[in-house]
Amino acid sequence: MSGLPAEPGQRLTHKLGVAGCEERPDVCCKQGTCSGFLRCGCGYAKLLKNPHDDHQERTRPHRTPFNLQCERPFWHPHEDLAHEFRTDVLQVRLDHSLPVPKDLPLDELDDWLERFTRTLAEAVRRGGSDLLGIEPRELAVTVRTRLFGYPEVILTTL
Repeated sequence: MSGLPAEPGQRLTHKLGVAGCEERPDVCCKQGTCSGFLRCGCGYAKLLKNPHDDHQERTRPHRTPFNLQCERPFWHPHEDLAHEFRTDVLQVRLDHSLPVPKDLPLDELDDWLERFTRTLAEAVRRGGSDLLGIEPRELAVTVRTRLFGYPEVILTTL
């Protein structure tokens, strides 16, 4: 995998492709162990670890999410809880192999490329967070090297 030689001050031109910047729905599900969740109409929910806990839990007094005593419990059938959230995904592809230093020993090439792509991913993540005016921890990034050594960075909002 060899790239173009990098000279100090050399201007590099690469074809840059942005393949998909869209909002995608994701679903996060939480299944109760064995028996699911027991949920009251007041908003109280309890994980049932054991199928035999159902009757005992239904007869036990409980408090609403507003810290008030539930006066009229109405129990729904056992449920799994899920939450749909939306996230933005941006895929950035450089359609050219990376330029490597001329004096780089061949046995160090893989390590150099890995460090470079990790640095590229972090730079894109930090630059993206600056442009969006959000905390860097609100963006996740992953990077991979495609066919012919072309790098690809994928940003995801958290």
